[in-house]
Amino acid sequence: MKTKKDINILDIIIAFVKGIKESGDACFLYDDKNRLWKANYLLGQILRLYEIEESSHKFLSIKAKNVWELLTDEDIKNYYYNKKVIVKKDVNLTLGTYKGASTKPTEKEFVKGSTFKYREIFHDEHVIPIGNIIDKLTGLKEDELTYENVQKILDNIYVCRILKSENAELNKVAKTKRPWEVIETIEEIYIKGAKIEIDNWQEKKENLKK
Repeated sequence: MKTKKDINILDIIIAFVKGIKESGDACFLYDDKNRLWKANYLLGQILRLYEIEESSHKFLSIKAKNVWELLTDEDIKNYYYNKKVIVKKDVNLTLGTYKGASTKPTEKEFVKGSTFKYREIFHDEHVIPIGNIIDKLTGLKEDELTYENVQKILDNIYVCRILKSENAELNKVAKTKRPWEVIETIEEIYIKGAKIEIDNWQEKKENLKK
């Protein structure tokens, strides 16, 4: 049974937001003597690691799903960032892999037993950019920084698992300037703009409307 912790994650986020509003990106003030620098960057990292509901806040592109199923029968939900993936399917295929932030792929052959880091082929993309989330949070007035208001903004954090190659196309269409509404972003930026089809989209779309 889960119990509430002494420190609420919303308190931490609110504290960072207040620091940014008071001091900008330069620092986050605890008091007159203690400072934590780069508050904007650190808040961004916190929000990137903020846990969201898997079924309603995470999407998967059809291409990413197809490539994943060619390589393994493991659940993609259990993989992220630099986690090692072992090819478990009896395959012999060549895929483009990416190192770090590089936009140029390197071809690599995969057979059963081959390994790769998740992020070399796949990418977890925030549908609503984290920068936009921070802008909404810091746009709240002092008396509006309540749990309820902050949570409403955090509820707009959605992640879509796509191929690194799809992410390159997505960035050409709109890297940061995207609609605030997730349905509009998926349909206008992902599907129409970057030609990224989302697995089971119609059903997910209906659930988002509820």
